Amino acid sequence: MDELVESVKQEGILTALLVRLMKKGGYEVIAGHRRKHTAQLADIEQVPVIIREMDQDTAVRAMVDSNLQRPNILPSEKAFVYRMKMEAMNHKGASGGVSAKDIGKGGSDSARQVYRYIRLTYLMNTLLKAVNQGIIGLQIGGELSYLSVLEQEMVEEVHDSTGKYPSLEQAKNQTTS
Repeated sequence: MDELVESVKQEGILTALLVRLMKKGGYEVIAGHRRKHTAQLADIEQVPVIIREMDQDTAVRAMVDSNLQRPNILPSEKAFVYRMKMEAMNHKGASGGVSAKDIGKGGSDSARQVYRYIRLTYLMNTLLKAVNQGIIGLQIGGELSYLSVLEQEMVEEVHDSTGKYPSLEQAKNQTTS
């Protein structure tokens, strides 16, 4: 972060933030929160912005698309971003609802992969953290997300005592029993 702040001090903000005018006055940053924060740390008071008129659902979709372009996005971040996008698109009234296939279009993830990510949002925090750290794989995390909170807590208890999480096969067996 220190290197980024130094770069911004020397070069300024090179890419404009996307904002929208709020009904009560002021602006809401839609895309560029990190750039704004970096500019504040660099004591830069003015940054370039693009002002767009957009409703809440459109703003959520724009924010989601912006976050998905980040190079180092955690699985949990991607999961919640995909879920937010699906909810915003469905709220907008897309006929027949929006599917994981629709969400994955234009991105690098297949419909199945998008759905796996969305399933991660149903994991308890300790299991989700293990997915973020690469201790639990995405598929295993997806399978464990079908377990109740109590069952997920039991998985965590087994991990605490053995140091191991279930394999993909074991996770599939747990969710089908």
